[in-house]
Amino acid sequence: MGLLQIVSLGLALGTDSFSVSVGLGTNKLKFSRIICLSLLFSLPQAILLIIGFYSADIIEFLLSYSSLFAGLDVGIVSGKISQVCSWIGAALLAGLGCTMIYGCFCQEQELKICHYSGRLGLLALAISVSVDALTAGFGLAMLTHLPIFLIAVGSALVIWLMSFVGLSLGQRIGQWFGNKAEIFGGLLLIYLAVYLVI
Repeated sequence: MGLLQIVSLGLALGTDSFSVSVGLGTNKLKFSRIICLSLLFSLPQAILLIIGFYSADIIEFLLSYSSLFAGLDVGIVSGKISQVCSWIGAALLAGLGCTMIYGCFCQEQELKICHYSGRLGLLALAISVSVDALTAGFGLAMLTHLPIFLIAVGSALVIWLMSFVGLSLGQRIGQWFGNKAEIFGGLLLIYLAVYLVI
């Protein structure tokens, strides 16, 4: 997975954070608050991407070595599981992309201004826009063994930048894009699924 694919993954996963950041950016925010909120939106994405990745690895390991108890050759079973998992991983990424695109057309078209209260509310908001990263991490692990920490850090940097821009220029960006950033993110996830399977 090259730099272009890592940036694409970050852009795809960051569209939810970007949309929420634009909504929050319609309020007047201090620069220090923008930095903190950008970190709050990017770090859970990286953490959930890693958790999803290793969860899939654990499941694949358990499936492979459970074949020992059935008296099957671990090498053959592991190879078959890897092939099936590659297709499942691609389907997860593509399905997530299609869901994002579909969700964009089902939402109201006007931008909603986000109001938040307290640290717990912000944390819940950050985690809620990061759930897609868990599925993406699970899908990436099934496709192939990748340097997940490099991917997570690269994606988090892209998401941080997207959140920073959304928070800084919220009022202007909201008028330009509305909620259409989700379509772009969905298309990027479909691209990644096809790229990693071929």
